[in-house]
Amino acid sequence: CQTCTNSLIRLLKETFSENDFKKVIFLLDTKDILSVNSFKRINKIENTYKLNDKIIPLDDSNMPYFFLLTEDGIINKVFIPDENQKKTTKTYLEYVLQLLNQSP
Repeated sequence: CQTCTNSLIRLLKETFSENDFKKVIFLLDTKDILSVNSFKRINKIENTYKLNDKIIPLDDSNMPYFFLLTEDGIINKVFIPDENQKKTTKTYLEYVLQLLNQSP
């Protein structure tokens, strides 16, 4: 849902520095280019990619989720945020931030 996505973007921006936020990649499954452009402009997002295929079964759920992608292209540390558990989502994002800051 758009409200959920907006809330997660706000939480990302609160947790990550501007430089770390630029490392976040948003995968979008919409075919409406105007919606994508509007989404990018409103949220000040640079790294967006349109999905043509599903990556994991979770893509069929039509809900946002987070994951880390290794240099080898392996998806790990998948996390499904729950809008009723914002503290858990914040903890996950802080964990990801620590991992980002540890990598060379």
